[in-house]
Amino acid sequence: FYAVLRGAADPVTDRDPIVPMPGPGTGPRPAPQPAPQAGALRIIAALVNPIGHDPGAEVVTVVNASREALTLDGWHIVDKNGKKDALDGLRLVPGVPHAVILSGDGAQLGNKGGTIAVTDDAERVVHRVRYTRAQAKRENQTLLFP
Repeated sequence: FYAVLRGAADPVTDRDPIVPMPGPGTGPRPAPQPAPQAGALRIIAALVNPIGHDPGAEVVTVVNASREALTLDGWHIVDKNGKKDALDGLRLVPGVPHAVILSGDGAQLGNKGGTIAVTDDAERVVHRVRYTRAQAKRENQTLLFP
């Protein structure tokens, strides 16, 4: 009994004692990431007005313009109304474009013009582009942003 209290092996199973893991909200929190470099992630293109039903078919193309890989957990694509699509799970290497298909439940690209932004895990705007009503009327044409 004393050995079990001390944290020695369990006398019944002869294994090390089970140590409970801290639950959500306990233990140390990860340090906040530093602000990304200006222009670290850029929006380079968007399919704003696909043929047919838009939600779930709109596409935003981003590229990592930094020198290091970017992990986008906590980052979002944000529309002009503040609706968001999460970029969790994406890891972008430098210079390789990545097409993000919007879910249709978060960010939606208006066909009357608007803005598209990328925010980081601290909700800072990393990059923002604007497009006009005339550009948005071009059905099934990808808009390129300088």
